Amino acid sequence: MISELQKVIEEYNLTDQHLPIDWASINLNTETLMEKGTFLVTLKKEFQKKYRVKFHFFEIAHSIYWQKSHPEIPLQKDNYSLFQELGISMLDISDPASSSIISLILKNIYRASKEFKKFWNSQKEEIRKLAEKDPTYIEENLHLYWARDFWNHLQYTSKPAVIFVDTYEAL
Repeated sequence: MISELQKVIEEYNLTDQHLPIDWASINLNTETLMEKGTFLVTLKKEFQKKYRVKFHFFEIAHSIYWQKSHPEIPLQKDNYSLFQELGISMLDISDPASSSIISLILKNIYRASKEFKKFWNSQKEEIRKLAEKDPTYIEENLHLYWARDFWNHLQYTSKPAVIFVDTYEAL
């Protein structure tokens, strides 16, 4: 059923009569995708790959959460396009003697796009407050940070979006 709906959307997007739909599909057939953070990172990567959606707030929030809750496990480079954009090495982020993620962003903000600088100037106080929060609080709110970034994308592009979540096998 989902694959049929995906084909319908693809065909719809090929017509020039309408505004194309941004869409992504995720199948919860693996246990790790049942975890909120993994699910959101996977969905984020799908929208980034297909539509170049920027998930700045989510990536910062997730990286802060990950560092606080799993300090022994380094962040994975391919999960954080923002750090690649800013030229922040994963060694810098993973180094226990290193500065906080916010400090690393501030050191490298000169490399950022105008879009990110505008984002940072409007969100820096909230991000600083977020960095002080407990990792459980951040984890419980990851979906809100993801949705905020995605909403901003939809507002900017004025495009509709569809997310297919296949849970049939997972249930």
